[in-house]
Amino acid sequence: MTEGGKKDAKYIALEMLKVVHRIDKLAKNRITAIVFDGASNVQKAGHIMRMHCPSASVEHGAEHVVALIVEKLLCLSAIREYSKFCKVVSSFAFVGYHL
Repeated sequence: MTEGGKKDAKYIALEMLKVVHRIDKLAKNRITAIVFDGASNVQKAGHIMRMHCPSASVEHGAEHVVALIVEKLLCLSAIREYSKFCKVVSSFAFVGYHL
């Protein structure tokens, strides 16, 4: 990507199409599924990919949405403090424990 560029749907789809074309040169019609994360620009790129690869199933995963939810949860002070507590307890629990 060029300096100051934007990873919009068109850019993502074009980059993916480069990979698809390289694979097609090796083995024609071998791509049966294309999976993206759930970000909106990436989902739009999936729609573009669907036009270029009609025989492939284009799906989006939930990773992006889950990451956003976890990020919001970790911003809660109670969760941060509980996380610190768990780290302290686990460091004491495994002191001297060897496999």
